[in-house]
Amino acid sequence: MIPSSRLKLGGQVMLDQWTDFFVMVGGGAAGLAGLIFVAINPERIVRNTTHKNRAINMLSGFSAIFIACSLALLGGQYLPASNGFSSGS
Repeated sequence: MIPSSRLKLGGQVMLDQWTDFFVMVGGGAAGLAGLIFVAINPERIVRNTTHKNRAINMLSGFSAIFIACSLALLGGQYLPASNGFSSGS
């Protein structure tokens, strides 16, 4: 049973328990994306094709995780309190 304090418009539930998880994962991804440029000299990344491809791959992956976590933390988003299956009607 979902507590009435967590019920929102029309039986929708906000997933408050995931906030800390998204903050942790998003912060970690942003930190690791920044470390790419601290750990490897940017001049070395530009000169070497292997480092350049690895840096692009890691940066895009960490950025995607950071953006997904940021979107999940936006306020006013609610998940319907159903299992996601339609009743067929």
